Amino acid sequence: NVHIVNQKMFEKEVLEKIGEVLNSLEKPWKQEEFENKLRKLSDDENIKASDFFQLIRVAFSGQMVTPPMLESMLIIGEEETVKGIKKAAEFI
Repeated sequence: NVHIVNQKMFEKEVLEKIGEVLNSLEKPWKQEEFENKLRKLSDDENIKASDFFQLIRVAFSGQMVTPPMLESMLIIGEEETVKGIKKAAEFI
């Protein structure tokens, strides 16, 4: 189905952009800064924030439901979060 293929390509591109945004952040990450940058990317890509953050949640955790996502990303750490997002982009 062409729609599914296009959706997967779009998700891959968005995940790659998310990885770029996260890699550009000053370390250690500050929740307010990375939340603002990710919300801006969500707006730029015309994706509802809830859908956008769900894509990130599944990419870095492999789960549809997690404790608060942004806090989870801080606990997991910058390197592991980016690695999970890159792996998800490669998998798509």
